[in-house]
Amino acid sequence: MASALFLSVDLDEWYLARWATGASGSVWPDLDSLFQEVYGGSEPAGELIPPVQQILGFFDEIGFKSTFFVTGVIAGYYPDLVREIADRGHEIACHNFRHIDYATVPEAEFRADLTRSKAMLEDLSRRVVIG
Repeated sequence: MASALFLSVDLDEWYLARWATGASGSVWPDLDSLFQEVYGGSEPAGELIPPVQQILGFFDEIGFKSTFFVTGVIAGYYPDLVREIADRGHEIACHNFRHIDYATVPEAEFRADLTRSKAMLEDLSRRVVIG
């Protein structure tokens, strides 16, 4: 009996969690203040790259293609990584622009973020984003 494996990868970093920056009552009011306090700069340190490289290497070894859900924020910090994922034949899917509680913002803001993220991901991956 043949079996199938379906697996998607959610490309996030810890600072996008709602407890950190994504909701009212978060530890930091925004990414800028978090990056200043934690990293002493204006962007993340790149902790995401090594594990994604390991995942991509493993997928290459077993001949597996997956869907990687990426936020616009992550794509902005790691455009080369998004391109590499797409170039290796994986689907890039949109995980909106930010990791916030979208139930607390107007629908127009949600739609604007989604549109901006989708366009950014399509530009980086050179493919239509449908996921």
